[in-house]
Amino acid sequence: MRRRHALQALVASAGLTGFAGCLSGSTPGADPTETDDGPPASDGQDARTDGGPYSVVGVESPQYVFRLNDMGNSPGGPVPTLDDLDARERRVVDAAASDGYETSDPPTWLVRFLAGTRFVERDGEFLRLHHTLPTYRIEAEAVTRDDVPGAVADTETYMEAVTYDGRRMSGLLRIAQDEANGAALTHVWPSLRELFETYDAVEYHGEVVAFELTEEDPGPPYRVTAEPASLSAVAGGSVWNVGEEPPAVRRVVRAAGEARGTYALDDPPEGLMEHLDAHEYAYLDGRFYWVGVESRERLPLAMDARFTDEGRLELALRNRADTVLELMVGAPRPFGVVHCHPEGDPDARHLLWTDAYEESTHVKTERRSVTMVQDIGLVVDLSPGESVTETYELPDLSPGRYVVDDTVAVSFPDDREGGTFPYRVTFEVR
Repeated sequence: MRRRHALQALVASAGLTGFAGCLSGSTPGADPTETDDGPPASDGQDARTDGGPYSVVGVESPQYVFRLNDMGNSPGGPVPTLDDLDARERRVVDAAASDGYETSDPPTWLVRFLAGTRFVERDGEFLRLHHTLPTYRIEAEAVTRDDVPGAVADTETYMEAVTYDGRRMSGLLRIAQDEANGAALTHVWPSLRELFETYDAVEYHGEVVAFELTEEDPGPPYRVTAEPASLSAVAGGSVWNVGEEPPAVRRVVRAAGEARGTYALDDPPEGLMEHLDAHEYAYLDGRFYWVGVESRERLPLAMDARFTDEGRLELALRNRADTVLELMVGAPRPFGVVHCHPEGDPDARHLLWTDAYEESTHVKTERRSVTMVQDIGLVVDLSPGESVTETYELPDLSPGRYVVDDTVAVSFPDDREGGTFPYRVTFEVR
């Protein structure tokens, strides 16, 4: 089983969590220190305040947690469609995909196009472009200044030379040093060519780096060809084509791709988790998603929620394990800055207030609103049977159902792998 789990990343990307399904029932004979089906929902008793009655109607903590990060139409950067190209570029691609495109004297626009375009999407299919244009190879190595016979460019001159068409390729010499055969370019723009013709080395990251530029030219006629490219070739890693799966799987993946942060559920459709474990990316509806599976087993935590007599929402997280658990949370402890949103509308967030915001050195507030939160992970050590609790004041909310949902990163003191504990509290305002 392949998992990708990084506590700091979980906290840094903390946001609302997507949930599906409902809480599973307990498994007969299960070890209570290893599994947690979560506490029962609040009994629904009302706490009446000036703002009206409130009641908790559900507390859930699904078992399976994963995230799908939207990478657009290619993890390696945008891939143009045929319609994105101008007329002459489209003619080259169409000819390359047919019998090939040939030229004896490549114009500058063609060199620039091929230098910056590896793939093109045409009619829902990815094409990979190949060409026989001259290649310029840069080889570089760190030396002493005494080893350089000619002039040495300073860092500012180098940065100006590697900037072209709004892009700065500052890592060009690093690539030339790291790669066995140096860095290969199809297009050497004027400022970069001037650097190579004027200097023998540059000052780069505290070192003197000598370089050499050589040209590899097979000679005319120069050919451009195109062949179908797999999704894995476009992504640079293994890809699960979700479009080939049953509707139930597609619905879950689509919802997870639209969710902010992680997505959690109790009853995944057949094959979902196996495919997520086996692939780096998922592909659906013309978009790639980076896959991160964060929990497959229920963690020994229990979330509870209730309204106090004063009409405040109390959240409590309890350790059900027989060992200390380390929780990684956002500021302030124990739940970070908490919001609620109307059920079905995660973008309409409302702040739930606690004085802990004002007391935290990692949170800035103004007039009972939060203006800044440091992107930091804070540790909470929770002993067996121990709970952490915080109470929140609700803003003036219209009648309806509201949701508080988020995640907590969990690790064990031994070799057991931790994971992500999701929770979803639903309450009603009447």
